[in-house]
Amino acid sequence: MTIINEKPIPYAEFVSSFESISYFNKQEMPDELLYGVYESPIGLITLGIYENALCYLSFAEICERTNLPLPAKKLENFYKKTAKLSDNHPIINQCKKELSEYFQYQRQEFTIPLALPGTFFQRQVWASLTHIPYGSTISYQMQAAWIHNEKGMRAVGTANGANPIALIIPCHRVIGKNGHLTGYAGGLHIKKALLDFENRIVFNL
Repeated sequence: MTIINEKPIPYAEFVSSFESISYFNKQEMPDELLYGVYESPIGLITLGIYENALCYLSFAEICERTNLPLPAKKLENFYKKTAKLSDNHPIINQCKKELSEYFQYQRQEFTIPLALPGTFFQRQVWASLTHIPYGSTISYQMQAAWIHNEKGMRAVGTANGANPIALIIPCHRVIGKNGHLTGYAGGLHIKKALLDFENRIVFNL
């Protein structure tokens, strides 16, 4: 995989990526969220919707007792809301289409509208993730340098871990300085599978 340089993101580019994502306060959300599910080659994906944007994407948690996926559990825990399955929401349908194209090597960037909660610092970190090219990786140290916070590696790692829209905001492309895979909310096996996939290596979960 390609490891790219650690020069800070040009200010104009960073502002553009930051402003391309909508942000909101969790307290503004309705009591019930809509969600959909997508069966990817590496596991079931949960898609959460807020108004007309994607607000959540995560690989579903697996029940230890039944070994079956629990698609709404992490979404409900993250937003502290109940979630209702929606079979025909236009944003969910668009997201499924773009994910299918991604997993068929027909798409490297996503156009789905995004909406996120989070602090100003978290938003900076998440916006910086969108600058990591498909098939490339950076270190946490590089990412901190990108946002002009060279000493903030730990805080950057924590913010990456709180990213509510996996894969599309590609926190899986951030690795340890020594090249080792570290920290991923979906599990390191998922992180490795995504990186291998983007480098056209056969899945080996």
